[in-house]
Amino acid sequence: MASFVAYVPRSGVSLTPELLSWELIERGLRCHVDSDEDGPLIFFEETRDVLFPSVRNGEIDYLEHNPHYLAKPSIAGRISDALTEIGFEWVDEDDPRWREAE
Repeated sequence: MASFVAYVPRSGVSLTPELLSWELIERGLRCHVDSDEDGPLIFFEETRDVLFPSVRNGEIDYLEHNPHYLAKPSIAGRISDALTEIGFEWVDEDDPRWREAE
């Protein structure tokens, strides 16, 4: 079982990591974009949850959420709800769009 949750943007959804961060902040989830040698990361300030966006041509084409399940209170459900509302679709390991941890 994966320790992260994966999402893909629905058809017509085009967001950069910065725009996604702004959308999440608008929904009450304090976060910021940073980057490391592997690319952009979105960190949530209330917990240690992290989003790992995969970016192609400047836009997110795949997204991994590494929830911090031990955080009290956990915001994993709020993040999932917000991503769905913004236009991302959850994918599981049996979905052909699933990617191994990047």
